[in-house]
Amino acid sequence: MVANIITSAAFQNSFSRRIENTLRAVFPVYLDRKVLQAYNTYDKESLVNIEYILQP
Repeated sequence: MVANIITSAAFQNSFSRRIENTLRAVFPVYLDRKVLQAYNTYDKESLVNIEYILQP
């Protein structure tokens, strides 16, 4: 399973926290998270491509 999601890399909004918690609950092991572009951790409005990969 591969999911490409546009969200906050630093979990600055509720959507980013919810999607992370949901995917970790459904796939508790072998889930990898990669940020696909540079981002500013202090910018609360910054959105980036996050790729979640399930590697069994």
